[in-house]
Amino acid sequence: MRKSQARVAYTELLKVPGLRPIMPQGAMYMMIEIKITMFPEFDSDLEFISLLCNEQSVLCIPGKCFNYPNFMRIVLTVPEDILREACQRIKTFCEDHMLKPQLKKMDHDVVSIVNDEKNVKSQQNYKILKILNS
Repeated sequence: MRKSQARVAYTELLKVPGLRPIMPQGAMYMMIEIKITMFPEFDSDLEFISLLCNEQSVLCIPGKCFNYPNFMRIVLTVPEDILREACQRIKTFCEDHMLKPQLKKMDHDVVSIVNDEKNVKSQQNYKILKILNS
């Protein structure tokens, strides 16, 4: 049972940006790396897990408890449907708290660069037309 639970959790959490699950070797739990730089509102795994519990009602153990900062541990001994639901809630939480303001700023900067290039070309075309019409 635990082996299939581990496979389910690993497969589901592997799809979540900002997380890296570690496939256990016969254990009742799984360690998951939290790429904390992708979640700038959090300074530690403890903050991440605390809000995850408050918002999504998913209880994980902070990696700091095991001298693994920026990791969390989940238990695999729950029924598969509950495990899948927990993984979905973890995914929702990560998507809600991931680096969005910085991505929006990057998108805005890219649009600004493109618009600036278009303006430069428009100004160059205007100068060329002005010269030709003189």
